Amino acid sequence: MTVHKSQGGTFSEIVFSYESCQEQQLVYVGLSRVTSIDGLYLTNPRNNFKFHHCKNVSSPRIDALRTELQRLSNHRLRTIGDDIMTEITSNSSACTLISMNVQSLNAHSLDISTDRVLTSVNFLAISETWLTNNSNPTIAGYDCIVLEKRDDTRAGGVAIFQNTTTSAITLSHTIKKFNSSDDQALDEADHFGDICAAEISMMGTNMLLFSLYISPGTTLRQKKYFLTRNLIMYARLATPIIVTGDFNIDVSKPGNDELISFMKTYLFLDLASDPTQATTLGGSCIDLTFCTEHWSLL
Repeated sequence: MTVHKSQGGTFSEIVFSYESCQEQQLVYVGLSRVTSIDGLYLTNPRNNFKFHHCKNVSSPRIDALRTELQRLSNHRLRTIGDDIMTEITSNSSACTLISMNVQSLNAHSLDISTDRVLTSVNFLAISETWLTNNSNPTIAGYDCIVLEKRDDTRAGGVAIFQNTTTSAITLSHTIKKFNSSDDQALDEADHFGDICAAEISMMGTNMLLFSLYISPGTTLRQKKYFLTRNLIMYARLATPIIVTGDFNIDVSKPGNDELISFMKTYLFLDLASDPTQATTLGGSCIDLTFCTEHWSLL
């Protein structure tokens, strides 16, 4: 992105290609796009780390620039990341989880391992890994507990990771699938998505964490079959359960809240995430988290 195109925008992090020959105003616009000095990175082709602008210079325009930079430093914009980090640090005894769709884990593992929020939580539930079951995925600072993906589709795939600093005993869990000789659609439901699970023992509490991905284009009926086949055996289980992932149905739209009612009525799972909060750039809410009613999420 050019500096000119960035005007009017603000970003939590920027990498600015700095040159001593750049105009003062251009440098100002480029540097003032970042909301915090901690998110500002300067680079140049010659690896020259000397900052040439404004040094020992005084003029009305430079003084105005210095005043504006000081004003910005005193009015730092608070980001979503700041809010999340406040929640995490103020609830240090809580078990923290982030669920996300990565659309290729190999392509974004470095992004995850260098993100201050993602590296601060205990567990990651990831959808659309695009990884086969014999893959060996790596995220610096995390251990892969379990991953799963159908063989007949390129997209999809799910995984659960645990932070290496987390003092929890976590094991891969083999999902107890429901079979019915009276309904062949249940046996075919495995073609509608991917799901994996982990057993977690942390701070004296045991729980089950499910990460899932339901393929786009599946009907509501097919989604119900997939969820029934994989989760009905855990209905009313005393162990706390969290089910999270990409359901590929926009529950913010009228009529699609039938999925929420189904999860509550038949699987005894309550929606813990906000159905009015968009989870995609298009404004839809398709990434959801459900949990048993005797559990609460931040």
